[in-house]
Amino acid sequence: MMENKKFFDINSNDTNLRKQNNFKERHKDDFNMKNKLFKLWDTIKPAIIVGIIVFCVFKLIILNGFIPSESMEPTLLTSNFVIANRLAYKSNPPQRGDVVVIDSKEYEELIVKRVIGLPGDEIELKNDKVYINGCLLDESKYAVGETKILVPGHDTFNVPDNCIFVMGDNREHSSDARYWDNSYISYDDVVGKVVLEYSIGGDDGFYIKKINSLQPKFIGDENK
Repeated sequence: MMENKKFFDINSNDTNLRKQNNFKERHKDDFNMKNKLFKLWDTIKPAIIVGIIVFCVFKLIILNGFIPSESMEPTLLTSNFVIANRLAYKSNPPQRGDVVVIDSKEYEELIVKRVIGLPGDEIELKNDKVYINGCLLDESKYAVGETKILVPGHDTFNVPDNCIFVMGDNREHSSDARYWDNSYISYDDVVGKVVLEYSIGGDDGFYIKKINSLQPKFIGDENK
């Protein structure tokens, strides 16, 4: 009886030892796996952080847009792209001469135009020219073509508070505030200020151009 018990105890000890070794091996594998995961996280963490920052910048600060038409030529060329600053007007309103991206209720899409009229301005389109508060606006730095009136009687505009009046630079090929049912763009619908134009292909290859605000001057009453 004693020998049998001793034999049983030896087998029991061996079994316990194997269980302990298996337990240690499993924990060793778990430990190694955790180390690998920590090392992997340390490797990809900078890329994830950079990705989040880039996403936030493009989502909250930068707007990238496509120019589908010739309405802003020669300033912005058809099929090129623009980059707009979403924060440009958070503290200051748009200025005359700015090129802006607006959320158009007329077309239910984003479009690009130039700011011509500001709150309180009386805009008159006469003899294919633009007059603001009785003074002829010198648009020679950006506008091409004649500023036609295609809608009879739609030649005088009084810009309300917190709104702007916009037109395309290519006057004979631009559908803009001259023809819209609501000719005035609320500050709330100004998405950003265009700061860059770039191309990634085509005849000119890759190029990038800064878009400056061209604040037009007034010639005076004598030219009206």
